Amino acid sequence: MTSSTSHVQHGIAIIVAIFRRLPTVVPVHQDYCTSPQRLVTHLPSHWCAQASPKVRSALSIHGGSGFNVYRSYHYETVPYTNRTHAVFCSAQRARNIIDPYFADYKKEHASEIIDPKHHESVRVRDIALRIVPAINRGLAIKRKKSQGGEASSQKMTVRLDWVDKLNWEVIVVEDKRIRAECFASGGKIIVSTRILDLFRTDDEIAAILAHEVGHVIARHSCEIKLFVDWFPIRLLATPFLRRNELEADYLGMLLLAAAGFDPHGAPLFYDKMGKINGESLLTNFLSCILFQVHPSSKKRSRLLLQPKVMEEAMELYREVTSDGQGYDKDLDPLN
Repeated sequence: MTSSTSHVQHGIAIIVAIFRRLPTVVPVHQDYCTSPQRLVTHLPSHWCAQASPKVRSALSIHGGSGFNVYRSYHYETVPYTNRTHAVFCSAQRARNIIDPYFADYKKEHASEIIDPKHHESVRVRDIALRIVPAINRGLAIKRKKSQGGEASSQKMTVRLDWVDKLNWEVIVVEDKRIRAECFASGGKIIVSTRILDLFRTDDEIAAILAHEVGHVIARHSCEIKLFVDWFPIRLLATPFLRRNELEADYLGMLLLAAAGFDPHGAPLFYDKMGKINGESLLTNFLSCILFQVHPSSKKRSRLLLQPKVMEEAMELYREVTSDGQGYDKDLDPLN
């Protein structure tokens, strides 16, 4: 039996096992940010313990430790959305993995990385300097407003101490693709020169960076990694991956507001992105049947413009701008 055939059979075994246990998987509400029910658990912690030996074998293929990692999931709460999710490892362990990996990436792609002193690199860095401190600033404001109010405030994330320990880095790379990405939970963000050519305003760049920071604080890369690793179950993975993109959009808009950027810049950015990409009903349909991770820009903009969502962001924005809060050089997390 060939290796590829064996992998496919293992993938099918996982699919069968998951379908048998679908009643234990909580459906994901696409408008999560306005849904009163915010607790979403993808797969209960007891799922692996009940998996068959064949499925256990399939889960163990990656480095021989895939199953052990999956079995050792622990649960965390995503800040701002208060969604409960399972993650592979602690923030500290993720940082220990990502920091040397990113260092290797920079060595390998040194010729593509724009000089940190270049004006575009400095500009992107300065915008990031406003967004990173806004993570805990926004949480503090929301906590203050919720005291004595919503019952859900008891489980609200008050502060992300691990964020302050990250060695945040934002680099610009020479790339003709529209590309922005973050390296797992390590606080490493890459922005392509093509993005800077197309999106010239600080508000647009801030929207891009805030979305990536949203992925970092939600620890999306450590969540249900099995779905990403296994191509045979891409069909099952796509709804969850798309949900994570929408969650990063929502988190990003709140971070924009907490950083003193007008949150309306986020939906405007996605409107412009849709036009640049030439999105249409046909391309949106194809993205669905081809299991592409990113939802249409039109949908992303529409969800952010929901009155309840935008008002939540505007409350943060008004609070920050009225108090004159902003970037403090002494608290520079990228220094």
